[in-house]
Amino acid sequence: RVKSDEKGNVVGMQQINRCIADLALTHKLVVSVADSKYGTEACRKLVSENPNWVHLFRFNSTRNVFAPASIEDNTSGSIKRYGDAMKLNDSTTHRESDEIVQQPITTRSGKTYQLEIKIWRDQLLRGSKQFKGYEHPVTVVQLVAVDANGKSLYKNPLWLGLAGERRNEITALEA
Repeated sequence: RVKSDEKGNVVGMQQINRCIADLALTHKLVVSVADSKYGTEACRKLVSENPNWVHLFRFNSTRNVFAPASIEDNTSGSIKRYGDAMKLNDSTTHRESDEIVQQPITTRSGKTYQLEIKIWRDQLLRGSKQFKGYEHPVTVVQLVAVDANGKSLYKNPLWLGLAGERRNEITALEA
C-alpha cells in the first residue's frame, strides 16, 4: 500500500529499483515502461541512480523539452543550460529530428498502416537544485500512424521519453 504522505508513482519506481538490486540485475540492461505520471523529476532521479536502468514513459502533449544550450547562447556572464523549447503540442516549434523510421504495421483485422517514428536525442527536461535536468538528457520519440491516404489515425501523435544512461541502446522500433 502507498502511505498518504507518499506518491504512488515514486513508490512504484522505488519497487523497481529494489527489484533490480534483489534480482542481481545491476549489470544487465533493465527497461521499464510506464505512463506519464512516471516521467516526473522524482522518477527520473531514481532512474539516474542506476546506470543500467532505461525508463520509457509517455509524455503529456503539453510538455516542453529543450535543446542543450549552444555556445552562442552563453555569451553573457551566467551559464545557460537550456536552449530553445520544443512544445510537443505545437509543431511550429519542433526541431529537425535526429532520426526518422517508417515501418508498415498490420492490425489484427488485416488493415495496413504506416508508422512514422521520429527521434530527438539528448533533449533536456527542467530539473531543480536537487536534480539538475541538464545533467540527465532524455531521448524524445514521436509516433504517428497514417493510413494509405496519408491521413493520421489519431488526432494527436504519441510522445514518449527514454531516460537513463543506456537509453540510446533502445532503437526507434523497440521504443
